[in-house]
Amino acid sequence: MTARKAIAKSRSDAITQRFAGAAGDCAATWRVAQDVLHRGKRPVYSDNESRTLVTGFSKFFVNKLLDIRQSITSSLRYLGGHFVFIQPQHNGPALSLLSPTTATEVRKVLTSTRLKPSPLDILPVSLLRQSIDVIAPALAHSHGKPVIRSVPFSDGV
Repeated sequence: MTARKAIAKSRSDAITQRFAGAAGDCAATWRVAQDVLHRGKRPVYSDNESRTLVTGFSKFFVNKLLDIRQSITSSLRYLGGHFVFIQPQHNGPALSLLSPTTATEVRKVLTSTRLKPSPLDILPVSLLRQSIDVIAPALAHSHGKPVIRSVPFSDGV
């Protein structure tokens, strides 16, 4: 059995078990059905939870890159020879703040990318393309505030 099939079977078994546990109780069955059907909902995180997630992701990827560097260095040493692995230093400014998104930037992204329809779309792709001049400013600004606001990375998003 492939990993994908094993995961699908495990999910199926878990859902079946949840429904079996709620058998005979209409309210519990309804809650299980709602949970199973709306599993794709994206959670809303508080600022503190977002900060924790950003910090965790950042540490994970920094550590991953350090592990890769260490592995390359070890492999070069094992091969012998006189390989020197020099870590380049960044001399530019630190990227610590995102500037507000402009309507022009939103319009450019929407016109330069291939938009694929999804069953979860509230607005059809064709309507989005047809009304781009109205929608781009609305996406860039919400009640006069940028949708993607200037936030230091250390504060989370």
